[in-house]
Amino acid sequence: MPTTLLLTNISKRPNALAILRTCLAFGIPVVVHGMHNLVPHILNMYNKLCDVPASFGPGSAGLTPLNIINCMVDPTAAAPFVSRVPRESKVHLEDVKAIIVANTKCSVKLCAIEIPDLEKYKDKMILPVDELKVDTFKDDDVLLMLGNEGSGCSEKQLGISDCFLWCKQFTGDTASFNVAIAFAIVAERVYRIKG
Repeated sequence: MPTTLLLTNISKRPNALAILRTCLAFGIPVVVHGMHNLVPHILNMYNKLCDVPASFGPGSAGLTPLNIINCMVDPTAAAPFVSRVPRESKVHLEDVKAIIVANTKCSVKLCAIEIPDLEKYKDKMILPVDELKVDTFKDDDVLLMLGNEGSGCSEKQLGISDCFLWCKQFTGDTASFNVAIAFAIVAERVYRIKG
């Protein structure tokens, strides 16, 4: 079950950096979509931790540990080995999956880490992460996607998702996990079932 993280819609730098560290620890490639204000921080930390250059542009998704698409900031300030992304290379969120499929030549399931409206999305697989098994996605690669810290996944994110994973809580004392913590729980489960 090859797995990639689509990092989008995160607004807080500590969360984005914690999520990136988790990906590096578990060997999960990251595709960053947008998040213009956080990309320099992400690149700065990534460059301190990794020897593999980050790649930019829609043609690079899924090929390296860190891939940046649809970012209009100049990445050369934080990563001098990377060229500026041309404005005409704008990639919409709903096109990211197709880019990854084109680059990996694999079937991909886009899986939001979110507790969705069960009635509205009853036609999609909704699974607690602790029930995730090696054959859950059959021969498909998995593209995980997180929601925003405050509002969760946007309607657009929910609409383009093929399925949903959620983290069980054992008390009603809080509404949800911190986004970085939720991702770490999912990443650890994915790592375990990949063997």
